[in-house]
Amino acid sequence: MQTIEVGSTVEGVVCAFLESQNLSCLQKNYRCRLGEVDLVMQDETDQALVFVEVRFRSYAAFGTATETVHIAKQRKLKRAVLHYLQKHANATQSARIDVVGVSRFCATDEPPIARSYSGVTYHRCGRYLLRWTRNAVED
Repeated sequence: MQTIEVGSTVEGVVCAFLESQNLSCLQKNYRCRLGEVDLVMQDETDQALVFVEVRFRSYAAFGTATETVHIAKQRKLKRAVLHYLQKHANATQSARIDVVGVSRFCATDEPPIARSYSGVTYHRCGRYLLRWTRNAVED
């Protein structure tokens, strides 16, 4: 499968999963001159805007998917989020940036221990393992 097809498939899996977690998708692949946000969602529990960076790694030899969101990527992501907020949000709306790292799940893999500290949780979605880090990029 081509890289773009894999990326689109993985983003679809993440979007469907987050929708099952009480988030609704407002926009996919928001692009501006400052960068891109993979998913723009709204948390139905507190009406916060949630900007989601989706990262995929088929294997972790060079780091896990979430470890690839380095400081330069975080800066670019923050700029794109601020651009979106200036164009589309009201001044009282809260927002956060989440990162969902995705890897392939193998039947021989040990299931990860569910962690609730620091907003990190693991979820299995079909053949993928998702590591959802809430509020992963702070200002």
